[in-house]
Amino acid sequence: MAMTAPLGTVRAQTEGMVPRRPILMLAARDRTEDSLTIAKAVAAQLSDLPVELRTEWVEALPSGAEEQKRFAEDKARETGAALVFWCDLGHKEQTLFIFFPDPGKGGVLVRELQGSGKGGVSETLAIIVRSSASTIINHSGAKESHNGRDQTADEDSMAKDYENPPKPKAPPSPKPETESLIDLEPAYAINVHSSADPAVSGFSLGLAVHLGKGWAVSAAYLFFAELKENGADVELSLRRHPTWLGGRYAHRFGAFDVGAGLALVIDYLSESISTFSPNLAAQPGGSDVQISAVPMFRASLGVFESIRVFVAVGAEIPINPVRYVADDSNGKQVVYESWPVQPMGLAGLSLGIF
Repeated sequence: MAMTAPLGTVRAQTEGMVPRRPILMLAARDRTEDSLTIAKAVAAQLSDLPVELRTEWVEALPSGAEEQKRFAEDKARETGAALVFWCDLGHKEQTLFIFFPDPGKGGVLVRELQGSGKGGVSETLAIIVRSSASTIINHSGAKESHNGRDQTADEDSMAKDYENPPKPKAPPSPKPETESLIDLEPAYAINVHSSADPAVSGFSLGLAVHLGKGWAVSAAYLFFAELKENGADVELSLRRHPTWLGGRYAHRFGAFDVGAGLALVIDYLSESISTFSPNLAAQPGGSDVQISAVPMFRASLGVFESIRVFVAVGAEIPINPVRYVADDSNGKQVVYESWPVQPMGLAGLSLGIF
């Protein structure tokens, strides 16, 4: 048998009405703060009903379901309570138990509790206790008004109400954020090719098509400023025309999403090499096509309906790197050669257009 502390009482009654049979709450001493929060919420819900809420502190409740039921039955018999309730406040799940001391048919109602934080759980619990207390009061009033009615039929009806008391209405779910099918994605782009270059900035304009469940495919064109490289008596002018084709996945966390993707970049390079020494010979201006793979990590934040701000970081990895040289009497002079892995980043907007 669990040790019990002296009985504490919280009254919940309508002004001018005499309290009827009490409602008894069994509260464990090791969860004093949580139990007081629950008692306060229940008292507020019962404030307009002719009942009396009592709180009995126990050192610990019996461990088994049958033992808990017998313990609640004993307490109901001692106090004359119309119902006895207690809570299992676990770390992940909270459960409410209500014992109805109906002669010969006493049973325990079990309800899993849902709510946001301790306050939400307490309010949900209090509403269920109120619904059960209201059922008892309504049946008690019906018996007083219809003395000739068959008592067994009343008890059977009450038993059904005990098993299926009205469930509290859940708060409306927030409207899910709708995802557009096609996004326009303008962005600022930055790329570092080699240790000899400053960071090259440009502008990206892309389209993304959402396939559902976080997956999307995209295409983009990047506008970069002309790159000039100067060597000993030689100058290289290089213009890039990169086109991106790729896919990505993002996982949503409320307004945020994070993910990763992979793109194939087809870069049309047009170049010209100028020499300032008769000993140097350069190939005439021409063009090359460089193909690169670009893995990237991406994060975005929804700021207004179909508008999101995103950042992406990754690296361009040329599959067929191009280098530029000039011939002199001592052999070949390398004018320009890029890194095998070139860091880059994007920052821009994702605008839902369809």
